[in-house]
Amino acid sequence: MIKFKCKDFLLKECELEAKGTHSVDEMMKLVEVHAGGEHRTLRLSPETIE
Repeated sequence: MIKFKCKDFLLKECELEAKGTHSVDEMMKLVEVHAGGEHRTLRLSPETIE
């Protein structure tokens, strides 16, 4: 199971925690939707994506 906490990678004050996806590709789709909707001014750099 893959977990993602927004405050660990994107914004410290964001409490989003996503878990339960079975692949990195699935998780990245969720992260991209979250970042695009909640953090519109934030750019996901290649380093952040890695």
